[in-house]
Amino acid sequence: MKIVSSAWRGGEKMRVMADDVEDFLLNDTRLSNIIDRVSLFLASNILLNVDEVRGHLGMLKCMQEEESVGSVVFQDIFERLKYGALNLMVIEPIYGAAAIILAKSIRVESFDEAKAHPSA
Repeated sequence: MKIVSSAWRGGEKMRVMADDVEDFLLNDTRLSNIIDRVSLFLASNILLNVDEVRGHLGMLKCMQEEESVGSVVFQDIFERLKYGALNLMVIEPIYGAAAIILAKSIRVESFDEAKAHPSA
């Protein structure tokens, strides 16, 4: 399990919990970065975001965009995303850094919620 924590809107401290992490990238991120966008790609929205997912997987797997579309690795991961066996979360700070998590399950919860359920 990987856990990433940060202050979110309104200063509330949140944590991202990921189980069965297959791959993880933390690129040029600093503690002072301001989060611009958090995207979670699930079976329910993967087909609406194919190009965006392709780009993130390319960055995660260090592939050129042209190679990632037809590669066996991309096709396998994309199929598992499409059928819900994997989820993809991308955290993008304002200054071009990124955190990308590819895992079987990903959830976001407040630290207050985590304190109420310490076994999680």
